[in-house]
Amino acid sequence: TNLLRELTIWRRAKVIKINPDPPQLSIRRAALLEGKVVYVAIPQLRGEKCFIELDPEKLGPSRLRRASSIRGALAHGRVVAPAEMRPVDLI
Repeated sequence: TNLLRELTIWRRAKVIKINPDPPQLSIRRAALLEGKVVYVAIPQLRGEKCFIELDPEKLGPSRLRRASSIRGALAHGRVVAPAEMRPVDLI
């Protein structure tokens, strides 16, 4: 995660799409703590609204760590369709 955070593309990105897999937990957490909007695909959901939007400004500092887990994202994030997503800077 530390090497990723040093990359210029990471530092410039404001909106990131990150896999929901457990190994990416630290990346989701780092993005949220740095104020980046994170989109996570909802596992095994094939409906129209298949992403969770995690906006650090709307979550507030007390929920950032919890929201980085899938369970926390489902509890605190906003379910959106691809058409509702902001333009993604980094996947």
